[in-house]
Amino acid sequence: MARSSRTEAEERYAKAQKRAKDAAKAMSEAEIEAKRIDENTKRLRALRLARDAADAAAAPPKPGKKPKGS
Repeated sequence: MARSSRTEAEERYAKAQKRAKDAAKAMSEAEIEAKRIDENTKRLRALRLARDAADAAAAPPKPGKKPKGS
């Protein structure tokens, strides 16, 4: 009977170890995905700012307001 208790304990330990390993792997994958998203966001922001700057430079200047009553 003592042998089966030890085997059960070993099985529980192995299962807990596997869960911990799987959790660590999932966290690592989530961190990699978050980093990928952040890098893509930075790239897209830079492209948008460059596009906006080019559009502003190419746009004709806005006419000033004329004073009323003159």
